[in-house]
Amino acid sequence: INQPINQPINQPINQPINQPINQSINQSINELGIDATQWKNNTIFYLHENPKFRIQDEYKFVHWQHESKWQKIESLFNEAKNNSNNYIFINYSSASGGKIGVPHPESFAQVINQKLKNYLLVNSSNHFGILMI
Repeated sequence: INQPINQPINQPINQPINQPINQSINQSINELGIDATQWKNNTIFYLHENPKFRIQDEYKFVHWQHESKWQKIESLFNEAKNNSNNYIFINYSSASGGKIGVPHPESFAQVINQKLKNYLLVNSSNHFGILMI
């Protein structure tokens, strides 16, 4: 698009801007994006936007807690499978260290990724939402 950078795309090129650029950008963000100001830290939560979201973003684990992380992922898969409330599900499979840290993040990911592969192969016809790997 050959349009000056300071004009919103939805206005014709030669039409003057009726509002300050920051107001226009903020308005566009509010109309198109997700308001992540209510994003919770290290938990499973709801965002009651339009559309509605159910998010699993628990990430603080140490290397021996594979099963605990997997239970969080699988739990949200099961909710998504039985979704009757028209939520968009976002499920994060990644992890980061707690106070001790994750000494071998690759081994943590290998275990979780193998569980994901096995689960998705067996349950291939279900709705799972969005999986962030």
